[in-house]
Amino acid sequence: MLSERSVVGQMFLLQVAVLLLLAADATTVLVLDAMRDSRHEAAQRSLAVAESVANSPGILKALASPDPTAALQPRPKPPGNARTSTSSSS
Repeated sequence: MLSERSVVGQMFLLQVAVLLLLAADATTVLVLDAMRDSRHEAAQRSLAVAESVANSPGILKALASPDPTAALQPRPKPPGNARTSTSSSS
């Protein structure tokens, strides 16, 4: 036969275990929700940046030109051709 003290102790341990499980579940739900919100916010910011770049006047003008690639990605000049006009006067 179980003594009254051991039954009370077992009930207390059961309550503590249930409380810990509930706390762990709540923490997991909060972390997952925060991660989802963070990803959603990052996606919204990325979309806003992409839309603002796409709607900028320079992009719109370049897309309307006959060669948008040349306007959007100009080729750099080779480094050997960077001479000044004052060096030719002797």
